[in-house]
Amino acid sequence: YKRQLIIRAIGVLEGIALVGNKDFAIVDEAFVQIGATLSAEADGDSFGYSVDVAQSSSSVPGGTIVAVGAPRNSNDYGSARVFSFVDGSWSQLGADIDSPNSSFSGHDVSLNSDGTILAVGGGNYGVGQGWVRVYQLSGGTSWNLLGDSIVGQVNWARSGGDVELSNDGTVLAVAATSKDGPSFADQGEVTIYNYSSGTWNAGSTYEGGGCTGTSDANHCNHTISLS
Repeated sequence: YKRQLIIRAIGVLEGIALVGNKDFAIVDEAFVQIGATLSAEADGDSFGYSVDVAQSSSSVPGGTIVAVGAPRNSNDYGSARVFSFVDGSWSQLGADIDSPNSSFSGHDVSLNSDGTILAVGGGNYGVGQGWVRVYQLSGGTSWNLLGDSIVGQVNWARSGGDVELSNDGTVLAVAATSKDGPSFADQGEVTIYNYSSGTWNAGSTYEGGGCTGTSDANHCNHTISLS
C-alpha cells in the first residue's frame, strides 16, 4: 500500500510537502519531511489541490513518484506536474502537463502503481461537462496522451472532479461529482472505463455505469478508489 503521507497547503506559494513513515528513516515514530518542499509556479495556482504517489517505478528504479495538480494555473486552465525522488532530492519528471483550455485541469490526479500512467481530471471543461485526460510516460522524459480525452456528456456534471486509476493503469474510475439524477440534483455518478486497443471504453466492467446518489447534493462520488 502507499506508505507515505502528503500534506496539501492550498493557496500558498510553498505548495505541498511530502513526509514519510519509518521506511524513510523515521526517528521515534515521528514523520520527517523527504527532500525539499515542492513549490508552485505562481500565486493562486492552487498547487497541491490534488496529489498522488507511486513507488518503485520502472522508470525510476527504487524511487518515489508524486503527481501534483494545480487547477488554477494559467487563469484556471490548470496543470499537473510529476516529480521523482532519487538520491535524496526531487526532480521534475517530464514537462508540465498543461491543459489546452480553461478546464480546471488538475482538480484531481491519479497515478498507476508504478507511476508510468497518469490521469488528470478537469471538472470545468466546456459548459461544466468536465473531462479526463490520461497520459503515459515515454522514455522516462515525456508524458504522451493515452487514448482520447474522456468528456462528460452532461452540462455542469463536473466529470473528472475525482479520478482513480487501477494499479496497472488500464481501468479508470471517473466521478461526475455534480451530475443530476432522475429524482435529485447533484446526485453524482461514477463511470468505469477500460482501456483497450487505444480507446477508453465506458461501462465495460461495471454494470449500470456507476454509483448514484439518493438525495439532492449527495455527491456520492466525491471520493473514489480502485485497487
